[in-house]
Amino acid sequence: MGLTWFPNGIKTPLMVGGASTPEIPYTSGSYFFVSSTYPLGSDSNAGTDPQAPLATIDAAIGKCTASHGDVIVVLPYHAENVIVASGITCDIAGVQIIGLGTGSQRPTITFTTANTATIVISAADVTWKNFLFIGNFLSIAKAFAPSAAGTDFTLDTCEFRDASDVLCFLSVVTTTATTSANGLTIKNCYRQSIAATTPGPFLSVLGTIDRVQITDNLFVHGIDGANLPVVMSQAALVVTNLLMARNRVYCVHANTSSGGLLIVSTATTGSGVICDNYVRSQDPAGAIMVSAAAIQYGMFNNLHTGETTLLSATILPAAGSDT
Repeated sequence: MGLTWFPNGIKTPLMVGGASTPEIPYTSGSYFFVSSTYPLGSDSNAGTDPQAPLATIDAAIGKCTASHGDVIVVLPYHAENVIVASGITCDIAGVQIIGLGTGSQRPTITFTTANTATIVISAADVTWKNFLFIGNFLSIAKAFAPSAAGTDFTLDTCEFRDASDVLCFLSVVTTTATTSANGLTIKNCYRQSIAATTPGPFLSVLGTIDRVQITDNLFVHGIDGANLPVVMSQAALVVTNLLMARNRVYCVHANTSSGGLLIVSTATTGSGVICDNYVRSQDPAGAIMVSAAAIQYGMFNNLHTGETTLLSATILPAAGSDT
C-alpha cells in the first residue's frame, strides 16, 4: 500500500505509525513532503505529493508562504547534510518542519565539512520536531542560530549527538548579539555531549532575550567541564520571563564552585522560574545551580546529587525560610 496524498488537507491531527510517532498537524495551509530515500525526492518536484517529494528541506522552505500555516513533512529515513553556515535557512514565518519515524527511522541531519555549518532561523514562528542531529566535524560552534527576527522558535523532541569527542557540537543553539530571538522554546529534547574541548551549554545567549522556556529535556555531558553550564550560558546579558523546569541533567563535572550547573551568568537583573530540575554531578560539596545570585530567578525544588554512595538528592540551593 502506497502513501496517501491529502489534497483537501487534514481535518484532525494524523498519527502515522502508532501513538509513539509524531502527528502531522492539521493546518489550513499547504503540506510539502521531503525524502532522500523512498520515494526518492527531487527539488524539481512540486513537493505537494508524498510520492513525488522534494529532496531537501531548504527547497521545501522555499515553497512555503509566510504566515500561511504551511507544514513540511520529512519522511522516515531522510538524510541530509549541513556543510556551510546557513546551510539551511528558515526564512519563511509560521512553518512547522515535522520529522516522521522513531529511533533510527527519524530524519537525520548531519553537520559536516565546516565548524561554521548552521541552520539559521531568521523568520518568526518556526518549529522543528522529531529530528536526529549529528555533529560530525571538529568543534561545530552551534547547530541552530536564531536571529532577532526568529522569534518564537521551537525545538521539540529532537536529539543531538556527537560523532566523537572532537567531531562534535560545542553548543546547540546560539542566539545573535545585541537582541536575541524572544519566545525561544526548547522542550522534550535529548543532548548527549562527549566534546573533549570546552563542552558548551545547550543554549548560548548572546543578546537580551525574553520569554525563554527550557522544559522536560535530558542533557548528558560525558566529559568534565569544570565550572561550565550544561543548560544555558548568558554572560552579563538580561534574560527575562525564563521558565526552566523538569529538566534532567547528568554530568561528570568535578568542579562547579563558581560555574552553575544549570546557568552561568554575571547578569545582575533578570526574571523567571527555575523549578523541579534534577541534576547529577561529581561535585558534592561546592556545587551550585546558577552562578549569579544577583539574578532574581525564583528557585523551587531543584535537586542535586554529587554522591557516589547511592544517596538520594538534596535541594540545591537549600530551602530558605523567607524570614
